[in-house]
Amino acid sequence: MRLCSDCGAEKPLDDFPAHSESAEGRRRQCRSCYRARRRMLLDANPTRKQQTLSRVKAWHEAHPDRVRVHRQKWQDANRVWNEKLSSQHKVKYAKRTGKLVAQPCEVCGSKGQAHHDDYTKPLDVRWLCSRHHKLHHLEMNACQAA
Repeated sequence: MRLCSDCGAEKPLDDFPAHSESAEGRRRQCRSCYRARRRMLLDANPTRKQQTLSRVKAWHEAHPDRVRVHRQKWQDANRVWNEKLSSQHKVKYAKRTGKLVAQPCEVCGSKGQAHHDDYTKPLDVRWLCSRHHKLHHLEMNACQAA
C-alpha cells in the first residue's frame, strides 16, 4: 500500500504507474491522478497536445504488430462489452434504415428505448422508457447478485 501525493488516498502499489527515474520505480501519484494531471497539461497547451498525438501515431505506425496484439488482448478481455456496443450500433442502423421502428414503453406507454435481453440477437429488443429501463437493470443486477 502507498499514499498518493495528489489525492492522499492509500492505494495498492499496482495503482501507481512505473517510472524509471524514481528510486522505487513507481510514480508518487496514483494512476488516476497522474492521468488527470497529464490531461490538464495537454488541454492547457494545444501545441504540446498535437505533438503528443503525432508521437503516439508515429509509434503506432512503427509498431503495428504490438498494437495488434494489445488490441486483441483488450477485445478478448472485453468481449461482452464489444457485443453490447455492436448490438447498439446495429439497432441504431436498423432504426435509421427503417428496418426497426421505435415503439412506446411496454410498461407505461411513454417514449421507449431499445433494451437487449440477449446481445447475440441484436434486433430482438424490448422497448422501455428510461425510468423502466433503469429499474429493469437494477432488478437484473439484484437477481445476479443473489
